[in-house]
Amino acid sequence: MATFGALQQELAGLARVDGVTLVDILGLPTPLDAALRKLLKEALSLDSLADEIQLPVSETRQLMDSLVEKGFVKTEEQSSRGGQVYKVYFARVRKHNLPAGLFDDE
Repeated sequence: MATFGALQQELAGLARVDGVTLVDILGLPTPLDAALRKLLKEALSLDSLADEIQLPVSETRQLMDSLVEKGFVKTEEQSSRGGQVYKVYFARVRKHNLPAGLFDDE
């Protein structure tokens, strides 16, 4: 299992993004990749994420704050879930316009 210091150092080396793709999530260090894959299915509280990552809540909060700063996740208030929850922040899908004659024989 990765230590808090090692995870923090790896997150510090990540570039800031405006939302993530599945490839970005799979590139995260273990156990963060598994935690974010779980976030794909549902929003989770800090306590649930700490259980998933197997680190204390205080260290998990620091890691999640880094992921928010880097654009990987976002926070949301949900009173039904007891306060703040985390969700994956997806990148916007970009439309690719190919030239009309790209495959024409010339």
